[in-house]
Amino acid sequence: MSSLDIPNNLTVGGDLFVTGTAEFATGVTVGGPLEVTGLADFATGVTVGGALDVDGTADFATGVTVAGALDLNNSLNVSGTAVFVTEVTVEGALDVDGTADFSDAVTV
Repeated sequence: MSSLDIPNNLTVGGDLFVTGTAEFATGVTVGGPLEVTGLADFATGVTVGGALDVDGTADFATGVTVAGALDLNNSLNVSGTAVFVTEVTVEGALDVDGTADFSDAVTV
């Protein structure tokens, strides 16, 4: 059998295992957790309505926009220029390994 065409709804009462590529012409709704054991490649945007939990590394080829607060529970490493449009608050020690340039007054 090379293909199976079902013109109406299909209900599967157990697990569905696909050993090849699965293509969907319209939206797919997942009612429980979505578990991907390999690479997930999204050709267009992805919207997450709840929390996004990444246990490993997340690589972004272009910018990332965060509309709300961003809470990092570890260090932030920026290899390029970091631009802050409004004020920055540092609650601990500030360690600068290179030159620090300030275009306005600094209060210590």
